[in-house]
Amino acid sequence: MLLDLRPFMFHNRVMADNPENTSVGDDPKIAVSKSGMGLGFGVSRVDITARILRGVMGHFHALGWSVLPEFTLPTGRRVDVMALSTKGQFWAIEIKSCLDDYRVDHKWHEYIGFCDRFSFAVDPDFPLPQLPDDVGVILADNFEAFELRAPKMADPLSAARRRSLLMKYATNAADRLVRERSVV
Repeated sequence: MLLDLRPFMFHNRVMADNPENTSVGDDPKIAVSKSGMGLGFGVSRVDITARILRGVMGHFHALGWSVLPEFTLPTGRRVDVMALSTKGQFWAIEIKSCLDDYRVDHKWHEYIGFCDRFSFAVDPDFPLPQLPDDVGVILADNFEAFELRAPKMADPLSAARRRSLLMKYATNAADRLVRERSVV
């Protein structure tokens, strides 16, 4: 018999003060999250983000896309995942670990001018109605990802911007490979 102890696990103070959480019993330190993926169940945002990232990377790899996490755009902004197709199309994916993570992010609009497609990748427990209707939604966990809503195609990138992104993508990937193999 499995015993579900999640309602009795402690979580950080930030989430305890979140009005979207409800206390268990008389102890306000013990709360159950209503904002997605069990932040009230002792799972950190970092863990959730890592799980979503693994699922997204596996999904795009299976589709034949090349994937770079934490890709820095020419503006200096860093998108969580940039995928590149064999046809040279760019797909930017922004990972959101919980509703609070989405609400405080005001920079994602800036990524749209640097990709052909844009999607949010979220945990299956994420409150989906909170996401805008005009971007893609990918549900992901530690093992797989599913494209719930296809992104609308953005305006085509100019040839100069696409070339610049391709060069940045290639040099970024090569630099990471060298660092990974500890050649330098």
